[in-house]
Amino acid sequence: MKLFQVALVIANLAPLSSLPLARQGSATAPTLGLALPTAGMMSPALAATTSPLPPAASQQDLNKTIAKRVFAEILNQGKFEVADEIYAKDFLNHGLHKNYSLEEDQAAARWEKHVAPDLNVTVDLIAAEGDLVTVVWTARGTNMARIGWLPATGVKVEERGITVWRIVDGKIHDEWTSFDVFHIARQVVTQLKWQLIAFLFALAIFLWMVVRLFRHRATNLTNQGHAGSIITKPLRGDGRRF
Repeated sequence: MKLFQVALVIANLAPLSSLPLARQGSATAPTLGLALPTAGMMSPALAATTSPLPPAASQQDLNKTIAKRVFAEILNQGKFEVADEIYAKDFLNHGLHKNYSLEEDQAAARWEKHVAPDLNVTVDLIAAEGDLVTVVWTARGTNMARIGWLPATGVKVEERGITVWRIVDGKIHDEWTSFDVFHIARQVVTQLKWQLIAFLFALAIFLWMVVRLFRHRATNLTNQGHAGSIITKPLRGDGRRF
């Protein structure tokens, strides 16, 4: 009878041998058998306080941070030295018909900040996949400096665009940007329409006066030529000019 009871005890303990801790020694198996029920009776409050560790930042998140620095630090704050930290030396801005080097790209950024010192670019949408980061942005600024032969206009411009960057090993290697230049021109014309109308009217009067002056001079020269030819004509025998 005792032999039968011992066999039942061994049979009940046998499933514990499949657990990893049971393989470490016979003394561990009973302890595990007691620990398993207590784990199920853990306090709900204690269980709620335990949470998994936050995952490490992915490469896409790091690339997004680099992309945001272009707007926040370089364009908005004018910290152009940041370009040396986040741009690769062989960077290319791929335009529609021409590619631009890092020097040309940053020269354009400096010019934009010069003509619109209050330039501010906000990120409307940002997404990353692989080594590419896509940003939908909105730029706002006021023209406070001369552009070519045009004086400062005070025109406020707002434009939305999209930029795609290729970022590898923490450096921006390529850029593709698109925005509507004609939309900016329409905003300028709309805000300066009366000034432009006055300018065009003055220009039309000036051109009209120039044309009249040239015509008047041409008429005088023609009349002088005719008068000279009459005076220099020789006399015929009857006293009349040829």
